[in-house]
Amino acid sequence: MLFFAYYLSRSPNIRLSLGDRFLFLAMDALVYIRHPLLVRQFLLWQGYWPRPCFPRRFHEKMLWRKLFDHDPRFTLFSDKLAAKQHIKQQYPELRVANTLWQGTDPADIPDAILSGDCVVKANHGSGMNIVVRGGECDRAELVGKSSRWLASAYGKRHHEWGYRGIEPKVYVENLLLDNGLPVESEFKFHVSGGEVYYAFLNFTDPYGEVQYVILDRQGQSRVVLADVEPDRISVPFDRPANWPALVEAARSLGNPFDHVRCDLYVVGGEVYFSEMTFYSFGGYDWVGDRSIMEALNENWDIRRSWFMTESQSGWRGYYARRLKRALESSSTV
Repeated sequence: MLFFAYYLSRSPNIRLSLGDRFLFLAMDALVYIRHPLLVRQFLLWQGYWPRPCFPRRFHEKMLWRKLFDHDPRFTLFSDKLAAKQHIKQQYPELRVANTLWQGTDPADIPDAILSGDCVVKANHGSGMNIVVRGGECDRAELVGKSSRWLASAYGKRHHEWGYRGIEPKVYVENLLLDNGLPVESEFKFHVSGGEVYYAFLNFTDPYGEVQYVILDRQGQSRVVLADVEPDRISVPFDRPANWPALVEAARSLGNPFDHVRCDLYVVGGEVYFSEMTFYSFGGYDWVGDRSIMEALNENWDIRRSWFMTESQSGWRGYYARRLKRALESSSTV
């Protein structure tokens, strides 16, 4: 009983009917039974028991997305090759690195392509890339590593639904260079309700140390706890000269979604699309600035999601209607 009292207290200042309370409690119980590892993972990362079926906090909404909001566009944009093609067609104002080769057997990558500056990547996951400078690479190591990428089921560990159904491929694209050096800073914009709330990036300082940066919506750096590594503090950083163009690109890309992270580069003053993700850092992204996180959460309205705007059948339709009504009648946290 103490657990249920604690559990029911997790979403204060709400007005729910008794029927809705029991509905969401019953559905949450089913989620706990069917996905115990996912719930345990959430508890370990966030430190509290989630209410996934009536989400009010940022990470509860992310958990809800994993469980219910299976927007087909998530798969389109999670496939890096498909996303690049879509961006080229729908957002011609954005630049995209040229794809030099793609396939399902990395052993087939032509030697000529690997003789210059390029990046070898996989289309179905994150953190899968090998940088080649001036043709210097161990071909056997490259083939072995990229073959392991193809055999991996990315997204399964954190229940990231959008990666399911992507046909794994390896591809090679141009290495983006600025003044002869690889472009390192990738701006990761967090967009809720079509508005940018913060951006994360990292860079290597002159001493070879990786430094983390948090920029608020005005492009001003915040010295706060970074979420990538425990006890890492972000560092001061000058507001990028092309910040308005970056923000406008992120807003344009993010506007069709209730919440998304849009990653962009700047090369020679031009904005390049990198990727979009719907489960940033496995769905546990966080920045140590309460005002930023509260604004990000407040403007993430899941009523704009695919699950809530498209007609759902059976129990999903019944649940979507009850959830929408409850969200509309409850007060803001």
